[in-house]
Amino acid sequence: MIHDPHGFPNFPESRSPTTSFYGRREASKKVHDDGRDLVQTFQCDTDDDRDDALLDLGGMNNDDPCYDLHEALESSQMEVTDTRLLLQLAAENGKLLADKYFQMEVERDDMAQQVDDLRRTIAKYEASLPVLRGEKQALVQKCIDVEQQLNSAARLKDAHEMRQRHQEIELARHREATAALRMDNASLREQVQSMLLEQRSLQTARAHMAAAVQALQAERDQLRLRASEMEQEVLQCRRTERSWSRVSAQQQERIHELEASVDALQAALLAAVDEAAEGRVDNGAMVATDDAAVVVVAPLDGSARRRRVSVVLMRPVTFHLGVAVLWLLCSPAWYRLTMSLKARLVRWLRRHGVLQLWDAVRHTVVSGFLSRPKGGDEPYNL
Repeated sequence: MIHDPHGFPNFPESRSPTTSFYGRREASKKVHDDGRDLVQTFQCDTDDDRDDALLDLGGMNNDDPCYDLHEALESSQMEVTDTRLLLQLAAENGKLLADKYFQMEVERDDMAQQVDDLRRTIAKYEASLPVLRGEKQALVQKCIDVEQQLNSAARLKDAHEMRQRHQEIELARHREATAALRMDNASLREQVQSMLLEQRSLQTARAHMAAAVQALQAERDQLRLRASEMEQEVLQCRRTERSWSRVSAQQQERIHELEASVDALQAALLAAVDEAAEGRVDNGAMVATDDAAVVVVAPLDGSARRRRVSVVLMRPVTFHLGVAVLWLLCSPAWYRLTMSLKARLVRWLRRHGVLQLWDAVRHTVVSGFLSRPKGGDEPYNL
């Protein structure tokens, strides 16, 4: 193929292959027909020879020397059968080849038509080539201008894309900032809601505290009254204790005096008993009791009563009662009794919470007065 310097190929003139193609097709058809006639002729001859051989072999015996010829004919018959089969296959292949040749001829005709169309198109292009050569420079310049415009448009597009990327980045930043501000706004709203709830709870607590302060002030007033009452009771208890102490002291003094009197009486009694035992009294009788050594002297005349001898006239029961009373007052049992009564009083006061209440009231009052502001009427700092 020869190339044109302007870029258009020049195809060389070639002979049309239509005549040679039709000649080859006719030759192939002729060969196919000759082969088919030859196969039919060979088949007819083979059938005739087989019939003749069968007629000749029908009268042969095993002892006949032509028996080997019979076997040779059978083998040749098998070869003929194989040859017939091969010829049939060859005929079928020839038919397939003829069909394929026919298809190829049709395709060749189509390709020849396409070649003719291409030649006409090439001739048209060659006819329009001078005009195209004249327009080539203008088209090249136009292409250069278009390329420059495309380059400038590409540069503008790149700049626009760059600006668009920057704008998208800024937009993403603004979106992130907006999302952060929304989150901050939501957190601030939650904080405001929590602060409002806390304010409400504080107001409720303040109201409760005010009510509690009022209740505490009322309770303080009641405690003050109770404290004053308890102070009076404590003072009364102290007065009672002092009186009991004085009575106990007086009882102790009385016990000491009674002990001294008992000692004196015992000494006088012993002296009188000794004097009565030693002296002799006329017209008298001595009576000794079993419970105590008491002597009762019954004088006969009235002048005996004025004697200077001390005579104790006492009954046994009265004497024992007096001795028991004196012993009780003089013994430590009386002191223990008074101490036990005092301990019982203290336990009774502690059991009923009087002492603890008095201590709590005194501590509360003292703490309240110490923590009370100087204004006088302000509530206590709880």
